[in-house]
Amino acid sequence: LWTLSNIAAGTRAQIQAVLDANVFPRVIHFLTEGEFIHRKEAVWVVSNAVHGGSREQVRYIVSLECIPALCQMLIAADQRVVSAALEAIVFILTVGKHDAAGVGVNRSAVQVEEANGMQFLTAMASDPHSEHSTKAGKILDVFFESEVDAHTNHGVDASQRAF
Repeated sequence: LWTLSNIAAGTRAQIQAVLDANVFPRVIHFLTEGEFIHRKEAVWVVSNAVHGGSREQVRYIVSLECIPALCQMLIAADQRVVSAALEAIVFILTVGKHDAAGVGVNRSAVQVEEANGMQFLTAMASDPHSEHSTKAGKILDVFFESEVDAHTNHGVDASQRAF
């Protein structure tokens, strides 16, 4: 998995080579059912691939049901893993928001909601001791604004939020 995460951090052609090798279903299996050490590495593979991937590549990865497992990783004790999961979710939601322009619904946002991701993000955003509170609040504001009270600042001034 470590090697795959390095390849997935490469170019879109390298990401496509990983996808073409049909190893991503196994990566998602490790992300959802593996021991923590494997889940951690799988988060990095997904995060790197969606960060550098094309919209089509991101859509394919999402189609493998990675969102629920990424949401579960938001409560991991390893803050680097939480950060990688947050980054992956941001890129996935961004592609979903782009796709929603035609259909009106960000399907990825719906999947995050169904996986209790909003609850995890809200708790993270409200925790002044969380190093990820600003990013979690920004995700809620940008991708779930209709779901979140516009007057709630999640413990952080909205002008201080940036991805």
